[in-house]
Parts: sequence; C-alpha cells; structure tokens
Amino acid sequence: MQMLFFSPAKVQCQTNVDDHNLEKIEERNIAIQHFAKWMYQAGISFNAVKLRSFAQALEVVGCYGVGLSPPTYHEVRDLCLIKEVENTKDLFLLQQTSWRKYGCTIMLDDLGNVNGKRIIIFLANCPGGTFFLKSIDASCKIHDHDFIYSELDKVVEEVGEEHVVQVVSQNGEAYMKAGKLLMENRKCLIYAPCVSHSINLILTDFSETPVTKSVIMDAREVTSFIYSHKLILVFIRKETGGKELVRAGLTQSVSAFLTLQRLYTHKQSLKAWFVSEKWTQNPLSRKSFGQRVSNLILSSNFWRGICHGLRVGQPLLQVLRLVHGDEKPPMGYVYAAIRYATEEIRSFFGDKHNYCENVLKVVSKRWAEQCNQPLHGAGYFLNPGYYYDRKEVECDYEVAFLACVEIMTRSPNEEDEILTQVDSDKNAKDLFGKGSAIRLRSKKQPSNHLT
Repeated sequence: MQMLFFSPAKVQCQTNVDDHNLEKIEERNIAIQHFAKWMYQAGISFNAVKLRSFAQALEVVGCYGVGLSPPTYHEVRDLCLIKEVENTKDLFLLQQTSWRKYGCTIMLDDLGNVNGKRIIIFLANCPGGTFFLKSIDASCKIHDHDFIYSELDKVVEEVGEEHVVQVVSQNGEAYMKAGKLLMENRKCLIYAPCVSHSINLILTDFSETPVTKSVIMDAREVTSFIYSHKLILVFIRKETGGKELVRAGLTQSVSAFLTLQRLYTHKQSLKAWFVSEKWTQNPLSRKSFGQRVSNLILSSNFWRGICHGLRVGQPLLQVLRLVHGDEKPPMGYVYAAIRYATEEIRSFFGDKHNYCENVLKVVSKRWAEQCNQPLHGAGYFLNPGYYYDRKEVECDYEVAFLACVEIMTRSPNEEDEILTQVDSDKNAKDLFGKGSAIRLRSKKQPSNHLT
C-alpha cells in the first residue's frame, strides 16, 4: 500500500524580537530574496511556503548557523529519500494506532485529467492526520460503479473494516452506487457523499435560477469590462484600496458568489468612480458597452439583485468554510450549519413566501438526496453545544444516532454500553453534570467532551 502523510497542523507565525531591528529586517529580506529566487528557478509552487516542513527546514538551518553546505544531488536522491520513506512508515504505524482508537474515514477524490489519465486517489483521514493510500487509473472505467466498488473494497480490506467509520466520495452516480453497494456488503460502516460537493451543487442550482443567473451575468459583464481596460482597472483599484473585484473559488459557482460579495463590498467606491469626472471624460463612457456598464453600476435593481443573491449565497459559503476549515472537525456542526443557513434565508425572504420556498426547495432537494446521512445527525446529537439548548427538537437526531449505533457496533454488549453512557449525557449525570462539563459544552470539541 502506497503511503504519504499530510499533516493537518498549520504553521503559527510569532513575532520575533528581531522583527523591529532594522539590521535584522534587512538581513532577512536578503535571505528571503535568495529563497524566492531559488524557487522561481526551480519552478516550485508558491504554496510550498505554507508547508509546516518548510518552516521546520528554515528553523534547523538557522540553528546550524553559518557555513552549512547545501545538500548534494546524491543525498537528496538517495540517502535522504530512503530516510524519509522510513520516517513515513513510522508515521503510518502511528496512524494505524490512531485508526484503532478513533476509527478513520476513507476518502475518494477524482483528480480529473492528469497527463491524459483519469486518476482516483484514496485517502485515510483521522484525528492524527490524512494519509495517501494509493491511486488508480480509471480512464476507461470512471463511470463503472462495479469497478469503483471493487477498488474501494480492496482499500477497506487493507485498512481493516473494523477501523473504518465511514467512506466519503464525490457525488457522481457511479460513486454513490459503489458506496451503497459497499454498505450492503460491509454492514458496519457508513457511506456518505461529500458535503462540500453537495453545497457546491446547491450553489450551482441556485445560480441557474432565472433571477440569480441574470445578476451573475450582469456582474460578469461589469468585471469583464473593468479588467479589459487597464487604465480603468488602475483607477478602480485606487478606489477599492487595491482590492480585486474578482475572487477565485474552488468551483465556478463559488467564484461567482465570492465575486458578488466583493462587488457589494465596494459598491460605494464603484458608484463614485462611474459618476466621477475621470469617467465622464473617458471616451469609453460614450461607447454603448461603457454606458451599459455605467447604467448597471448606478442601477438600484442591479445592487438589489446582488443583495438577494448574497442572502442565499453567503450562508451556504459559511457552511463551505466550516467544511474546509481546520479549526474544528465539521462532523458535529454540519447539520446545525445547514439548519442555520436555511433559517437565515427564510428570515430574509419571509415576506416573499413563494420565492423563499423555491429557494429552500433547491437547498433541501440536494441536502435530502445527498447528505441526509445518519452520521451527520449523530454528530449533531452528540454535540453538547447544541443538544442542551434545543432538547425538545432532538428526536430525529436521536433516531439518526441510534441508527449509527446499530450499524457500527459489533456486539449487543457494546451497543448497551454506548446507550447507557448516552443516557448519562442526556440527563447530565455523573461527569457530564459537573460544573466544568456544563461550562465547556459550547467551547470544547464534542470528541473531547465525551472522552
């Protein structure tokens, strides 16, 4: 089994006592410039500087001091590579320990076209980090659910079925069929489509509604016009404090709503520019396309449409940030995030019942079809930060929790022990009723609260 470790930890930047020493600042600038030059010449991705290992490398170089000889070709190609393989094997053993204690999630990701091949990668995620397990070439069988199931089943077997809590994949038809087939043949694990992909699909569906699609097209016309004329772009950047109007996201629909968000943030700056003397004296202001963009910027209907689009898009983008964030495991929070998003949408469009219901249908359709899995409900049920505040509405989530217990336990004794402990939690008995446990209900992660 191929292995590669990805650490979930982030590098924490701290202020150094030398940060205010002008001589040290200049020395650092020179050193960083040399690093940057090396990266440019070697074609190294800019994202490499975000790796924790890069910060660690700089730290040990600094500890060595002056006179460190650079590594040789032979060292990095052979000696260091062999050592790193051994280190990775040691890390894998630690991961297996974490799998036995907490369980793990098997994740499938379709990388798309890579050098003419359709590559699917398999990852194992647990509190200790994420491991790359293997990759396969699925060029001719990407839509064959039997093939995907076969490869997925092999991975589960290699990891150990008793260690796998859930399997997560993209939301394509072949993946979902393979996941359901896996659950039928392996009774003690759960398959769930990717929440992030589902939220992206909700945003895509909403962006295709007539009103929102029109607003996005108008916004695209505005940004295309500004970015197509350098002098105008320079002036606009001055008005917005150097901020870009276009923001890139993981998908086209996410990018569209992020751009709407940025346009609305700089609404006043854009309106000020298009009534300024610099614009009125610009020859483009007398062109039909220039007048079209100017009229859009000065139109209250245009901004009202953006506002309505963001009233739906922003709550869903917050769910995406939760899912992609590293601050806390999203499992215990996804249900609440979706519910709060729908409540926020409903509260804004409350006086427009028909439009509100049409919007919520888009959300509920995707959520019910793709993400309404018992594991998410169980995660919500076990989150004390939510449970004790809303006990009267938790029946459905308790049913989801009980379904997960039934699926994942391997003996009646184990099931009884879990349910007994949960009764203590529900009624705040024993350790769950202690003052510290009550105070930290909304502060500690649910997994830490229960251990």
